[in-house]
Amino acid sequence: MGITDPHQRADSSPAGRPARGEHASFGQRTPTLRAVLTYQACDRFSEGLIYFMVVFGPWAFGTTQPWSVWTMNVTGYLLGVLLMTKLFVRRLGGYSPPRWDRGATEADSHGSTAGRAALAGLAFFTVAILAYCLIAALNARATYNAAQMEFIYRPHIRWLPHSYDRDRTLQSFASYLALACCFWAVRDWLLGKAEAELRAARSPGYPAGQASYLPARLRRLLWVLSVNGALLGLEGIAQRLSDTNKLLWLKPTRENPTAESQFGPYAYRGNAAQYLNLIWPVTLAFWWSLRRAVQPRLSSATFRDHVARPLLLAAVLVMAACPIITLSRGGAARK
Repeated sequence: MGITDPHQRADSSPAGRPARGEHASFGQRTPTLRAVLTYQACDRFSEGLIYFMVVFGPWAFGTTQPWSVWTMNVTGYLLGVLLMTKLFVRRLGGYSPPRWDRGATEADSHGSTAGRAALAGLAFFTVAILAYCLIAALNARATYNAAQMEFIYRPHIRWLPHSYDRDRTLQSFASYLALACCFWAVRDWLLGKAEAELRAARSPGYPAGQASYLPARLRRLLWVLSVNGALLGLEGIAQRLSDTNKLLWLKPTRENPTAESQFGPYAYRGNAAQYLNLIWPVTLAFWWSLRRAVQPRLSSATFRDHVARPLLLAAVLVMAACPIITLSRGGAARK
């Protein structure tokens, strides 16, 4: 039985039905209850996987071990499958969920045209890079034998991309494919509207209250990223003070066995400094955005952000100090 999702009341027209003054296109379908529930389940599962990747990546020894690399790759593939399922429901199931990009398309046709062109270019280069890596692996010039330290040459097509290590190139392609799936899945998830935003959109003061505030899903993702980075920095400082040469007090390393060359779960202190140098400016910008946000009537979520805002500044101070505490010359110089 065809239904209309109640969340669609925030949009200009119900899902699967044309707006006033428009005509229904041939073959347009009204979404079923199964399609709506499937989409919402995929959206929630995608959110959990995204948070898992943000938290798991740095704590799994910087995602340098084979088991951690494949854990992240499999998670990225799952996000890709969920994204394809959501696209299938939207295209063929007739479900039109409330999204931020739909409002921008209706408001600014010139900007949306430029945005669609940039998005198409980004998608093209994503496919091109993946195709290049896959062709280079399948058309490999040689396979490297690590035991005998020699190349085993094989026939190949000279004018096509080719590699001199077929196995390593396939591994790189697997990681790049997972990164591509993760990127497009995160982008698609961030463009969706949260339940609180749909309720706020029906209130009279919504346009003035939401003009300078970040979307709810982006706020949640930035909170997870910021808190996780702060905890990572605190753990690294505690590990440095304890003068242990075991990562997370658990795992010794052969490459950098001294405590001075390690930091937190990272076997090389420079990698930890690079990661934290990428996060703390984002956290600082997030804190500044919350500080400048104008909210006449705070919801429960925005009230929590308002109360916990000083914690973000403390997290910035911890993460900004860590590259210096690591004693990494490159990490401190980038500051």
